Amino acid sequence: RGKHLTGLQLPWRPLWRLLLAHHLPVDGPTSFSSRSASRAHRTELARAAAQCRRHFPEAAAAELLSEAAPLLCPHDPDRFLLAAAALVLLLPSHGGSAGAWLPHVLQLWLEQGVEGSAQYDGLWLGLLARLAKDEFYGLAHRVEWTPLLPTVHSRCLRLLRLPGGHEPSPQLRPGMVRPSWEILSAFEVHSGSEAARLVARLLVLTLPPIPAGETAPAAPGFFHDETEAASWREAQLASAADEEAAAADAGTAGAAAWLQLRQLLRCVEPYCHPSNAGNWCNEVGYFVQGMAQFSWWRVLVEARRAEGALPPGAAPPPSAGPLAPPPATSPPLGTRDVWALCTALEPLLTQARYSKSGLLAKCADSACKYLTRLAPALLFPILEQGVAEGLLAVTAVHQTSVALASLATLTPVVLGIWPDPRLPVPLLPPGGIPSAPTLAALADGPRAARSLLELMLPGLDANDPRKMMLSLHAIDQLLLAAPMCAPGSPMTDEPRAPGGIAEDVFGRGARVDADAEAELGSGAAMLAAWLPDFAREALRRMLDMLEHQERVAKGGGSFAQRVMMVQWRATAALFWAQLSPPLFDELLGSVLALLPRSSLIHASKHVGAHLAAAVLARPEPAIRRTLPAFFSLLLCPRGKLRALSEGELVWLLKLLAQAVRCGGPALLPHVPNLRALLSAVAAHASEAGLRKVGKAGYKVQRRLLQSLVSTYPSDLRSLPRRLRTHPAAAARPWEGWGWVPLAGEDSSLEIEWHVPNSAQAEAAAEIVSDALGRAEGVCVRAEQGELVSEVDVRAALLDVRAVAKGAMPWVADGREEGEGV
Repeated sequence: RGKHLTGLQLPWRPLWRLLLAHHLPVDGPTSFSSRSASRAHRTELARAAAQCRRHFPEAAAAELLSEAAPLLCPHDPDRFLLAAAALVLLLPSHGGSAGAWLPHVLQLWLEQGVEGSAQYDGLWLGLLARLAKDEFYGLAHRVEWTPLLPTVHSRCLRLLRLPGGHEPSPQLRPGMVRPSWEILSAFEVHSGSEAARLVARLLVLTLPPIPAGETAPAAPGFFHDETEAASWREAQLASAADEEAAAADAGTAGAAAWLQLRQLLRCVEPYCHPSNAGNWCNEVGYFVQGMAQFSWWRVLVEARRAEGALPPGAAPPPSAGPLAPPPATSPPLGTRDVWALCTALEPLLTQARYSKSGLLAKCADSACKYLTRLAPALLFPILEQGVAEGLLAVTAVHQTSVALASLATLTPVVLGIWPDPRLPVPLLPPGGIPSAPTLAALADGPRAARSLLELMLPGLDANDPRKMMLSLHAIDQLLLAAPMCAPGSPMTDEPRAPGGIAEDVFGRGARVDADAEAELGSGAAMLAAWLPDFAREALRRMLDMLEHQERVAKGGGSFAQRVMMVQWRATAALFWAQLSPPLFDELLGSVLALLPRSSLIHASKHVGAHLAAAVLARPEPAIRRTLPAFFSLLLCPRGKLRALSEGELVWLLKLLAQAVRCGGPALLPHVPNLRALLSAVAAHASEAGLRKVGKAGYKVQRRLLQSLVSTYPSDLRSLPRRLRTHPAAAARPWEGWGWVPLAGEDSSLEIEWHVPNSAQAEAAAEIVSDALGRAEGVCVRAEQGELVSEVDVRAALLDVRAVAKGAMPWVADGREEGEGV
């Protein structure tokens, strides 16, 4: 990409000629080998041009405008849009080059009679957003954005397609049409939703600090009911109105920017209300999510820059154009700036979370995740109250789903209470300590999380699949951040690493004093002590609901059932990986107690997911307890199958196939018994003509071979081995909640893999030899003229398939799980 080649300069004319030659019908090639080849060629050409433009000289901007002028005629729509897209693609935005093209670009954008076209507006907004980003990094000269903001705000309202704010017709003048598919696919032409995100990035990056005379909104504290929350919002609206009146009298650029931003957000707020659902919801969702995301991104970059982790770009040379030479960086946002921005966005997100539009609700949840990192004292009380009310709602069923989705978003933020010096906490000076309201909100988060998680558990209900999937997703978010380990209990049975309990193994104490540390740790310690009880109750509810689980149809069932099964497996994998050894041993017995209950055969995939996850988490102890239980139920002391019904055999063999799925070297002591079981199952299925039993035995054989010869990740814990084995991690597990590896460390990922050894290869060879021997025997009998039954032929084919798919793990699985052979 050549970003480090600061002294490199490239000519722009060859790229301009290539772009025109491949898009204009007169000058372009006669034909391509296919339409897809044509599109791919043009797209890659545009990408190469975008990577080269940073190396164009600053004088290239004026030359490009002069070269494109003959094509920029609105009466020839194809050529006009092609020239505009190529111009936006090639115009450089570094240094003082914007001084040459900015007035001409604004004239092209605003004075060509094209109004209300999302693609056309998005074209020029993308260029302005790129310029704002370069200015933010100190790569471009300072731009006076105040005169441009009213235009950006008015275009934003049109892009959002709010009722009464746009013209529905795509052709807004007779000579202008939408861009062709060649231009849309190759150039940086954005849809309405993408253009709304561009507006959000432009507004956030160009937002100046609040002028010195204004005051930031006060912290809300903790609301006990909706009346207190409504009163606080009314007070904030009145304060904002007074500030806007003062800003209008003062006439400063910073005050005008904040005044216009608040007016824009107030125009959008009514359309975030749940009762106002329409075709504008997608654009509004992308806009509010972009405002929150880019706000967090800007504050994070500025925090790292203040600490010296991200040096600003070098100051560019003075420009001969109308733009003044800038300082190295724009003025950073302070605490009150970010607080005011979060306060302005909060009413929109609070309403949008309950929208009937699924995309708008998801965007609002994502935006809340970013804002809770910026202003926890503002968002935590509001979200906690909304989630609690939704989980307690009886008649308003839609609020329960919204509350569960919000809980999944809120959980990792609530648990990540400890300021991490590697990920600088926003709103703090270097080495500073969080403010009192922020500390109170962070400390109260784990306490509130316990109440919310208790209210969430009834959502594990087989009668409401959507609510159950959202509840499982919320449990996922908890398990991704926190092990189910009480303080003082070891996180693992691996050998302990050397070290003392008083060590700061996570490096989390750099930004808090002793009092703050005690306040943050008190609520977290109470939640950590309760998490094992939560794990027991969650597993009990998950197993109790299996009796009411609907049978999954062949082929995986409906789309909703397949998605539910994926979510169930993901939750089970994280659940067993995060259990402490004593809790693991206790809960594994609850799953093994289901083995004799063949009446749950319709839920074999659900039980099997828990067995496979338990074996993956701790192979040695899980296999040591699981396989003997299967052998005692399936085999007699003399090595023959017990007198079981077909349904009982299928039930046990399906579960055994999942139990051996990730056993790895822990399976080696049990290979002789497994070989004897496979031979007994094959003989019994052939003699009795039980096709389902033969198919279940094939699954055991295939999964066993895959476990012995495959390479796969063997550890899904939230902490790497060097941290979870440290004594300090067991003493203070909450300090490791939400741990994130440092990107620059050599051991940042620390993924543990299962790699097969020679003993596993030998065991797999023996199983392959048994399977191919049985298949060869059937072929020999057929060759000798003996009558071979359909069941025997099918069994031989299953043996060969098990070898092909088990011993060759790179072969993709087919759909034989739900279909007959």
